[in-house]
Amino acid sequence: MNSNPPNNNHERDEEFVAELQRFALRPPPAAWRAEILSAAGKPALVPLRWYRSPFWSSMAALWAVLLTLWLDTQRLTPDSASQSAGASPAAAPLTHEELQALLASLDGPAPHHHALRLP
Repeated sequence: MNSNPPNNNHERDEEFVAELQRFALRPPPAAWRAEILSAAGKPALVPLRWYRSPFWSSMAALWAVLLTLWLDTQRLTPDSASQSAGASPAAAPLTHEELQALLASLDGPAPHHHALRLP
């Protein structure tokens, strides 16, 4: 082999191929050849039909239901939205005095309405 290092990968590949070509290839033994060729004619694996089985269809349906239920429970309700975001002063219910002041600032004195119940 040449003592100088090759300049690039192409030269290195050519040297490797030349070295491999010096080896003489022997044919495989006849028994091996017959065994290999007979095995090559047979299908190695049975085609998988797992996606058609009722078990896997049921499992997929179960996962779809579980995912739907989980996503439905994650949806924010008005109560949980105010709790998770913190109570906003603007969203808090008005007291009776605050309501009277708001109505007075809008259009004069507030009418007395007995059906109106405030917390």
